[in-house]
Amino acid sequence: MQTAACLIAVGCALGGPDASEAWIDLPALPTPRQEVAVAAVSGVVYVIGGITEDRRPSAIVEAYDPASRSWRRAADLPRAIHHVAAAASGGRLYTFGGLDANFAAVADCFVYAPESDAWTPIAPLPAARGAAGVAELGGKIYVAGGQGANGSVRDFTAFTPDPEGEGSWAALPPMPTARNHLAAAALDGRFFAISGRAGGLRPELEAFDPSAGAWTPLAPIPTPRGGIAAAAVSRGIYVFGGEGNDDDSTGVFQNVERYDVDSDAWSPRLDMSAPRHGIGAARVGDTIFIPGGSFVEGFGVTAVSTAYLPPAVDLPHFTRGDADGNGSVDLADALRILFRLYAGGAPFECDDAADADNLGSIDLPDALRILYYLFTDAEPLDAPVAGEAGDSRPDLLGCGS
Repeated sequence: MQTAACLIAVGCALGGPDASEAWIDLPALPTPRQEVAVAAVSGVVYVIGGITEDRRPSAIVEAYDPASRSWRRAADLPRAIHHVAAAASGGRLYTFGGLDANFAAVADCFVYAPESDAWTPIAPLPAARGAAGVAELGGKIYVAGGQGANGSVRDFTAFTPDPEGEGSWAALPPMPTARNHLAAAALDGRFFAISGRAGGLRPELEAFDPSAGAWTPLAPIPTPRGGIAAAAVSRGIYVFGGEGNDDDSTGVFQNVERYDVDSDAWSPRLDMSAPRHGIGAARVGDTIFIPGGSFVEGFGVTAVSTAYLPPAVDLPHFTRGDADGNGSVDLADALRILFRLYAGGAPFECDDAADADNLGSIDLPDALRILYYLFTDAEPLDAPVAGEAGDSRPDLLGCGS
């Protein structure tokens, strides 16, 4: 099992099957929690609710800014809740259902406005449930499965946000397989419901196509598990961790598996550096953030937070030093960096390209590095060159989504 024992000044990469694939340690989650919801809005990762060390539900919301590598406290949820589902849409953060202190399902839903740091109640779920799978697709937020009043459910509903009101719900064809503690992702115009449990662990991968209004069974996940997290990048869906591992004393899975939407096939990826369950995942740029969770099956909260960098197959192509994105490195790139830093220039299309010295940040030395490269006998810039994929030194900078 890989272990995370790295400094976090820039981040540390643990090499894997692909040289560009890596895990990076992040600053610890201020309030250790498991069974959290995780979602990103405007490049900021939010960790919502969950179970704390005293095994009580929490209303705490904490936000991580990858640009400053720092946490801050956001407004609390209106109620303490765990196993809540969350997704972002239109610059807002939405939460759906969850479980209360008695592990009873609730129907409450809320919307969060980052600019006012405030939560507002919205139309509740048609039926109470927690530990559901949720993803945004085409301006709607789909909520699948979960744990209801009588166990695992097949409920599948779509919420349409309404900027002027509470939004509205629509009932959709039920998910073929009832399950809770599943993960969900949206990709290729479809909603994917992934693994989970219902009595035992479920391997099913089922996709809903809104245009056809129907579900399709797909290749089952090789390692069924519950309490997992998932995120889509490029043409793949990555599934992380989970519990129910009878082959490990912790009961937790270290597995990371990638589903390829083009081939309907799974492949193993680099194991988690810090295996956990009760987690959520949020993508910012090319990076997937996984904060908190538990190292052991059942209760056992942790503050550990990590970020996963996908392999080159799912990373955009760029050229080191090409800050203006025109395919070459020249004086204009140094000027582009200076303009961005000191004159309020527009954000870069690819932060990783502007990081000319490859140190994981964008600052004056990057502009100087380009100038030295162009006008002195300085060493060539680090890879990638000529529009290759991947990064010779993985960090938290990416090329956007």
